[in-house]
Amino acid sequence: MINDFGTYVRNRWGPVQPLDRSWLIATMGLAGETGEVVEPLKKHYRDGVHPGDALLLELGDVLHYLTVLGQSYGWTLDDIASANVAKLIARDRAEMLP
Repeated sequence: MINDFGTYVRNRWGPVQPLDRSWLIATMGLAGETGEVVEPLKKHYRDGVHPGDALLLELGDVLHYLTVLGQSYGWTLDDIASANVAKLIARDRAEMLP
């Protein structure tokens, strides 16, 4: 599914290069959607009600813009996830050192 999602996003946006107009729109979109993720979480914390589809949909928007930005630098979501896992493993190992 994740590869199909990446293909869908690439086909929807076309080629995006760092610092072009689409890249800037995707960057601002990611920032805006990240803020929108916080709203259903705030209501969950405040009211104790599960955020349901509101959170699911906002997380999808974040994933969409993240995919565009990654692709603009030639990375897939798999590349991004693998790099993050490697970074976290290295950090965990460093924190375990005496």
